[in-house]
Amino acid sequence: YTESQRNVLHGFIVSKALYVSLEGSDSNDGSSPTSAVKTLQRATQLVAEEGNTLILLADGEHFVEETVSVGSNVTVKSLNEGQATLSGSKVVDKKKITEKTDATLGRVWEIPYDEKINQLYINTSYGIRARYPDAGQDLRLFNADETMQKISVFADDVAGYSAAALQESVMAVTVQWATSYLRVKSVADATYNGLALKNFTFCNEDSTVFSRALQISPRAAYHFENSKAFLNAKGEWFYDESVQIIYYLPYDSETIENTTVRIPVTETLISVKGQSGAKLQNVTFDGVNFMYTANKTVDGK
Repeated sequence: YTESQRNVLHGFIVSKALYVSLEGSDSNDGSSPTSAVKTLQRATQLVAEEGNTLILLADGEHFVEETVSVGSNVTVKSLNEGQATLSGSKVVDKKKITEKTDATLGRVWEIPYDEKINQLYINTSYGIRARYPDAGQDLRLFNADETMQKISVFADDVAGYSAAALQESVMAVTVQWATSYLRVKSVADATYNGLALKNFTFCNEDSTVFSRALQISPRAAYHFENSKAFLNAKGEWFYDESVQIIYYLPYDSETIENTTVRIPVTETLISVKGQSGAKLQNVTFDGVNFMYTANKTVDGK
């Protein structure tokens, strides 16, 4: 071992040490840096049943495509403190990003992708899904009718959008410390004491949203997401399922070359689970970053 590797191993009594590197191969045995495996998934499969195992992650972003199960007596350690990241997202190949100029929107990036998504990471930040009003602003609804399972909003607040655009969207309603992402099913005109309103009904999640103890209160804050009609501000993105393209409006300082786009895929990176009579013990993660996970159940929750 080199001096740096001796320092990493110092203090550990291990029966097996396995190396994981982005330049490795899962056909290797993982016994040394030059024969490192490529994925943490493979490293855990090679873990011995007895004794303590040390898994050393080389620097870089390690994509976790499927949840990795970790058993007892395992230490997963970054070879260099804080330089190894376990990621739940695919990094988009820059060659697949096309920049175009739109007469209305200005610079637009187009990214082909064949699965519906509701999240995107731009560099290290959570991307802003196309929304109305824009980020940092909210509207106030008129009322929520739990018996009829509908929400009423002021018609003037949504006057700029057609019923079709709104029916493709998600209404995000703040309920005390939580936010419900309600998929719009229908929009209808209504009036109350001379006030012009729009009544919204929703898909499937009605029974949960309207029956729980934390009720949607009159004048609760809300906004809309997930309609191409809302795509109008730098930093916003929208996935058009009909053509399987992600549209992103980059900030002025962003270029394809200096920007990393990540598409979340994996919800749970690591599973550490015991069973009755055989509890897990001696599991350690040291100096490892966990980032860019997916949340596939945002809409409808």
